[in-house]
Amino acid sequence: MFAFSSIVGNYYYGESNINFFKAKPVYLLVFRIFVVAMVLFGSVAKISLVWDLADLFMALMAMTNLIAIVLLGKYAFIALWDYQKQQAMGIKEPVFRASTLPSQKGIEVWKD
Repeated sequence: MFAFSSIVGNYYYGESNINFFKAKPVYLLVFRIFVVAMVLFGSVAKISLVWDLADLFMALMAMTNLIAIVLLGKYAFIALWDYQKQQAMGIKEPVFRASTLPSQKGIEVWKD
């Protein structure tokens, strides 16, 4: 059950990310074929190879996340400093405003 739910969960994450970046059916088709091929490969390959590949792909995901953290960290600190500034001014419930960030590109949720 754990393996099946992991496959379904990771597939959903991948499909959601593909739809976010490029909502073209051809990308989803390629991704789905790749997922099915990897599931079939994992079911017939030696277990040591499967675990080694799983470790490799987890390391690649970790590196991707670390790069994203480094690139987005400055925006997180700007938001933190704004929060602390609002607290220091005596505001009981600080509110995030998109205008505190230097770039408004990609901000869809928080409007001023």
